[in-house]
Amino acid sequence: MHRARTALVAALALTATFAVATPASADGENLALAATATAISSAAGYTPAGANDGVIPVITTPADEWASNEQQNGVWLRLTWSSPQTLSQVKLYDRSFTFTSNILGGTLSFSDGSTVSVGALPEDGQTPATVNFAARSVTWVQFTVTAVTPGSWAAVGLAEFEAYGEGGPPPTGDCPAGIYPMHKVSVLDPAYGATVSGANVTIRICAPGMGNVWARSWHQPDAAHPDAKGYDRRFQNVAPDATGYATLTFPASEYPRGPIAVLIDAWDGVEGSGTFTVTDTAYLQLHNTGGTSWNEGAPAGVPAAAGGKSLAFVDDFDGSLSISRTGAGATYASAKPDGPNGTEFGDGIFADFTGPYNPFATLSNEYLRIRASKTPPGYVDPMGWGRQYFTGNLSSARTDGTGIAYQYGYFEARILMPSAPGTWSSLWLMSLNSLPTGARSRCRTPA
Repeated sequence: MHRARTALVAALALTATFAVATPASADGENLALAATATAISSAAGYTPAGANDGVIPVITTPADEWASNEQQNGVWLRLTWSSPQTLSQVKLYDRSFTFTSNILGGTLSFSDGSTVSVGALPEDGQTPATVNFAARSVTWVQFTVTAVTPGSWAAVGLAEFEAYGEGGPPPTGDCPAGIYPMHKVSVLDPAYGATVSGANVTIRICAPGMGNVWARSWHQPDAAHPDAKGYDRRFQNVAPDATGYATLTFPASEYPRGPIAVLIDAWDGVEGSGTFTVTDTAYLQLHNTGGTSWNEGAPAGVPAAAGGKSLAFVDDFDGSLSISRTGAGATYASAKPDGPNGTEFGDGIFADFTGPYNPFATLSNEYLRIRASKTPPGYVDPMGWGRQYFTGNLSSARTDGTGIAYQYGYFEARILMPSAPGTWSSLWLMSLNSLPTGARSRCRTPA
């Protein structure tokens, strides 16, 4: 009997849509006009002050925008005030010269130690990326770029950086009626997928109608819980106020370093009563840059389950990701390789690594993240299926049949997957029989 070799396929596919509630727009007075702007660097003729002068240039204008000194990822610009300001919204405008250096992601960090993730900035340089968050009193806010158009050569910068303090939920309560759904946990901040650090991370939520909230996360083994797999550890219980507002303190330094999920369970009853009618759980995935190193990376030796076998292939994703849609010129393919140009499945568009909606990122040079995101208004599904989300697929077999495949063996992966309605995260072993005829014999087991 012929047994086909198999290729590894990791994918995040969506099968449903989501409703996300956000605070009301802040707007009002642009507090950035009274701030002092500083930056990591500035190109000749440009200054940080060009990003908070109240002018949004139609074309690239050194006097009215800020550009770094030929830098991309990691560049930052900070607004600093002489006295504390209450902020609940910022607006970020990309440079008008963006067709080679669009900002695809970043992080807002504040003087109080909190952070908020930011997605891609609109490319036209005239439309802002508006970021709402729970109000906080700070003396500075900084935007750091974490992702830009792959292969970009132009200096990354900002046409304008605006900050507002009116509107949005205040830091000590009051979740506005009608904004957040009843009997649901809505996380105000940090943002889903945010990078966090420090001993403690404040989590702000709105859970209208809920009377009891417990927060928990998976903890590494300790003296009281020696199981090598770790254990589910609750770390705080709170009762939301009358509007549903509550804060939690996640002791990040006590938990594993790297990708981690904080589960926020809520009931409409009170703690200890045992009486409730509805429940809800929010799965807040974070990237913890502090904490305890536990089960990071590939095992140092051969796992016990693979006793007697030798390691043939491993990828720890501790460097730049090598991927293209068909796998040509790269290690991996971003399409399912059973067709000359690859195919797709599910309700998520398999976005390209080199495109503007790249779902792949390597965090801290040691973790591969595949992220799902909503398509922008007016985006047309290239397959004509009407899909409204981007996602990612990683295949060790290329569409021409070359790549990495094995007929026998032991396969293992360490993956943090979302547990939410509509998500379908998976690690597949795909038969090479699904490749086009003539391509199946080209995928060889590495020596």
